[in-house]
Amino acid sequence: MPEPDPGPREVRAESISHSVFGDGNTQYNVQIHYGANTWADRPAAAPLAGIAGEIESPYRGLTAFEEWDSPFFFGRDGAAADVLDRMTQRAADGGGLLMVSGVSGAGKSSLLRAGVLPRLRAAGLDGEPQARSWPCQLLTPGAAPLDDLAVTVAALARIDATAVRANLARDPGSFALSARQAALARDGADAAGPGRLLLIVDQFEQLFIRCPEEAERRAFVQALHAAAAPQGALVVLVVREDFEARCTDYPELVDAVQNRYLVTPMTDIEVRAAVTEPARKAGARVDLALVELLVAELAARTARTAGHDSNPRTPAPSGTGLLPHLSHALDLAWRTRAQPELLALSDYSRVGGTHGALARSAQQTYDDLTEDQQHAARRVFLQLTSVADNGTPLALSATREELRHGAGEQAGAVLEAFAGRRLLTLASESAAISHEALLSAWPLLRDDWLAESQADRVLRGRLRTAANEWAHQEKDPAYLYSGTLLAAAAAAAEAAERYGASDERHVPLSHTEQDFLRAAERARTKRSRRRNTLLVGLVVLVLALATSTVTALRATDNANKQRDLAVSGQLAAQSEALGDSDPKAAKRDSLAAWAINQSPEAEQAVMQAAQLPGLAVLGSHTGSVEAVAFSPNGRVLASGGSDGHVRLWNVATGQQIGADLTGHAKDVLSLAFSPDGKEVAGGGADGTVLLWDVSTGKRHGQEMAGHTDSVFTLAFSPDGKSLASGGGDGRILLWDPATQQQIGTGMKASGGEVRSVVFIGNGELASPGEQGTVLLWDRNTQQPIGAPLTDDFLAGDETVSLAPTPDGHSLVVAKGIGVVELWDLETATLQSTIRLNGLAASVALSPDGNTLVSGGGNPAVQVWDLTTGQQLGLPLMGHTGEVDAVAFSPDGHTVATSAEDGTIRLWNTAAYLPTSRSPADSANTVAYSPYDPLVAVGGRDGSLQLLNSVTHQRIGQPLVGHTDDVFSVAFGPKGILASGSADGTVRLWDVATQQQIGQLTDGPGLILSLAFSQDGRTLAAASGDGTVELWNVPERRSIGQLLTGNGRAIDSVAFTPDGGTLVSAGDDGVVRLWDMASQGRNEHDLIGGLGALSSVAISPDGRVLAIGALGGAVRLWDLRTHRQIGQQLSNGNTRVAFSPDGRILATDNNMAGTVLLWDVASQQEIGQPITGDTRTATAVAFSPDGHELAVAGMNEVQFWAVDDFTTAHDRLCAKADPFTPALWHQLVPTGPAYRRVCP
Repeated sequence: MPEPDPGPREVRAESISHSVFGDGNTQYNVQIHYGANTWADRPAAAPLAGIAGEIESPYRGLTAFEEWDSPFFFGRDGAAADVLDRMTQRAADGGGLLMVSGVSGAGKSSLLRAGVLPRLRAAGLDGEPQARSWPCQLLTPGAAPLDDLAVTVAALARIDATAVRANLARDPGSFALSARQAALARDGADAAGPGRLLLIVDQFEQLFIRCPEEAERRAFVQALHAAAAPQGALVVLVVREDFEARCTDYPELVDAVQNRYLVTPMTDIEVRAAVTEPARKAGARVDLALVELLVAELAARTARTAGHDSNPRTPAPSGTGLLPHLSHALDLAWRTRAQPELLALSDYSRVGGTHGALARSAQQTYDDLTEDQQHAARRVFLQLTSVADNGTPLALSATREELRHGAGEQAGAVLEAFAGRRLLTLASESAAISHEALLSAWPLLRDDWLAESQADRVLRGRLRTAANEWAHQEKDPAYLYSGTLLAAAAAAAEAAERYGASDERHVPLSHTEQDFLRAAERARTKRSRRRNTLLVGLVVLVLALATSTVTALRATDNANKQRDLAVSGQLAAQSEALGDSDPKAAKRDSLAAWAINQSPEAEQAVMQAAQLPGLAVLGSHTGSVEAVAFSPNGRVLASGGSDGHVRLWNVATGQQIGADLTGHAKDVLSLAFSPDGKEVAGGGADGTVLLWDVSTGKRHGQEMAGHTDSVFTLAFSPDGKSLASGGGDGRILLWDPATQQQIGTGMKASGGEVRSVVFIGNGELASPGEQGTVLLWDRNTQQPIGAPLTDDFLAGDETVSLAPTPDGHSLVVAKGIGVVELWDLETATLQSTIRLNGLAASVALSPDGNTLVSGGGNPAVQVWDLTTGQQLGLPLMGHTGEVDAVAFSPDGHTVATSAEDGTIRLWNTAAYLPTSRSPADSANTVAYSPYDPLVAVGGRDGSLQLLNSVTHQRIGQPLVGHTDDVFSVAFGPKGILASGSADGTVRLWDVATQQQIGQLTDGPGLILSLAFSQDGRTLAAASGDGTVELWNVPERRSIGQLLTGNGRAIDSVAFTPDGGTLVSAGDDGVVRLWDMASQGRNEHDLIGGLGALSSVAISPDGRVLAIGALGGAVRLWDLRTHRQIGQQLSNGNTRVAFSPDGRILATDNNMAGTVLLWDVASQQEIGQPITGDTRTATAVAFSPDGHELAVAGMNEVQFWAVDDFTTAHDRLCAKADPFTPALWHQLVPTGPAYRRVCP
């Protein structure tokens, strides 16, 4: 029986409210949105009732009821009401985790999905009717639960899953914000109150079964606990009763276990309803004799197992745990019933009853298989089960590839056969046993297959866990087996290899297990060789010392070199580990590493250090630093802390200027410099405002006391004649800085705290108002201007920070929940919204109004493009406490941040911003001329434009000729530009006159890529029809035959520097090498295994080939040996480009709009990701000198500064403190002699 194609399915779904796709019991992995505001992380069973109302069976069988099956779900009304009451209590009590527990087969999943959720959607919770509109995410933890959590909730919140995952790794508690964002991002919240996220973690025990890493399990639990904080998400954990004890190992779960809701056996009345009502819904009835028999069977089993002390290997189900057996028997009986309107006792008996239906279905399916398929079935089920240390069988999932590897080609037929009986559930790439009840019900599986291989399976289960954890830990050697463990595992592997073909008990090892054991063996061999080498070395050393002083000196010299190499490596590693936590030390260590030994590791450390955004860490206050402000000339930074002191800092040197400025009795919460920079004002928790003279550090005049609570914000008017203060008393006061007297009576802004006040020009003020609104004030009358600015969706969320744009026409408004809004002040309309990856305590706007920095709620500082709403690069990481304040320097090059960790940090934002931008309409391709200061940009609708590569300004008018998108441009010698278009033509242009001078082809296929040979005489044109045509450029004629072989579109071509080989890559995933000496004979094929390929680039020395794939990976190949170099580089890539010196590779991510730079030698990332415009990056190209990278995007071409090694080293030296001998001996480990670090 052939396997179904697991590829994507496409349907028209304009009016579908919920959908599940699949063939029989085969499901395809699609993003599931079903029910009302309900999302799931995996496919679910098809509805019992079809679209036309047809009902194949009203009984669910082994699978759980879903939300849409509620019309057929009976017998659990009381339990559903109880769980809803518990949810109401949790919501009213202010949070906490709710646990629903029960034995396997109790119907926990069905209760939540088909019992609780529909009732919640109908009426909400008591006291919270808006709960009916809360978004609900159903989640089952897998091998990487943090990944599962990040992906599912990020999709709901419409935020970047990678950022959520990174935040979870750094601080699981940050997930509270992601959960809040998920609730806010989804429509449907009632006007009665803000929405909350309902997160149902089904089969919570899978966290212990499938996740091998304890640290990740704990982080997952901590994240859920944080999300369930007061007013946060409502988190429900559905767990098997026998895993409750495991849960108590986590302090966050103790309360949930102690107060869990236990799903108990059904009463007789409930059993009758569960049996009879689904049939009645389907227009039939159930024989009364059958109903009474089922009630009696369940009651008898419950009584027998109340004190049951069963063999854990063959657990007997209780009346509660027997429900899957009952449902399966009724489903089979219904499908084979004799009379359409009656489900009779005879129908039930014919399928074997509750006890035999499951076993009979499994055995009959097995008996119908061929002999080869039966052998494969045993292997399949052994791969789909594991054994706990106490011998209890556990159900697992496995990928289809793993099953094919272990069971052979017959695995597909086995999967389809058992899935057809609903005993297995198939997804597009994986398979799993439908219910654990099968492990105890099918004698062949229970007593034969599992029992015979018990000891081996315990060993294999441990091996699987260890191998998966090793792989999850990036193959850290510390996780490898050694000693007796390695010997036992190796013996099991040998048995699997020796007997695997003839004995299905020995299932072949998975690829991960094989790699794990090979790595462990290699490590053992290395340890053995190391010991032998040490012994040999000692013998040689003794002989050398005894026979030759010269040899001894040489050995000493070699030892010194080895020592220096080790110290250089240590400093390089130390530099990369320090990063922005101590940027000065990281940069210093990288320079020392290079001075000691000029190794690739030291070079990489220098490149990384030069890209660090961190500039300096300034001396700390005693306690948190709650305010920072730059002087108008940017040379002085003021900081205020919880110690009540203000400090002034020299921005250039990072040294404190003079003594602390004192006078406040409590925390300094706000700072502001006067427009002339001569005075600095501080607002404190003592309710006062003080002024100091910046040059002398002395108090200026008297304190300004008018607030009855803390002063959270200060702002000087542009003319310096007024100072505004906002306080915890909800008032804004104006002061005359010259006299320190209050001006007017003040403004009552809100009943809460005024966290920010700003001047907009000389005449207006802006401040937070009631319920998250923003008020505009007339400075002279101190009265509001117009209606408050309010966003109904975020009404009630506190406004914590404001920043006007430089032109005064717009206002940035930051909400505490992590939302930033941009308002047009002239029209009082909301222009755009940015959802931050965290809470917001403070925001600052760059002087040009294009860049926003934000901080709050965690140690990360985020940088955003205000015009596109796009996050730029990675968060600035270095603080160890929550960020309290951020500020931009007046020149826009430096950002200052302060945090609860008591430090102030300075950051260089240049790495986050392009040096220049040039408008472009949907640029598809970009190229620098190696001969002239030109850049060519090709784009949509045939647009082709030349730019000056120095000024980045347009040169003349667009080149007109193409009638469709231009996909490729390439410069040739003597001022020639070639362009290829979707119109099927290749056109040649004279760049001096900007006139077309030739047309090489006018074929039907798209021209996707062009490449000139090194001498410029040959041009290769790759087409969408799967051909490459070679042209003699001077003679404008085709050379030889078309190069064919890819069959599908060829997306990229490139010549080796010597012109002897042409490389092509296309949609079929094959890279082909063509011999130009024979006019295009296919010389060699490289199979990348990456799916459709989009780009190739060859290093300037002709040795390395970079291959970019649409599927998200880049690989490097040695063109001499035709072997892959190192591991693949992942970035969701489409285009690749080498720097002119071949040391750097640029890769773009068209979907995410980012570009990464890689050190080719070490294959490590360099610096921050480059963020293209509007989340698109369609092409990349290095300038001929390698100091600039052009990134083509949807609306513009961005030009970014790129450091080569010499530039990076020189820049570090220019900023570094002098490396004196004293500093050398203080910082460099003992051994290497002092040497000059910088020229």
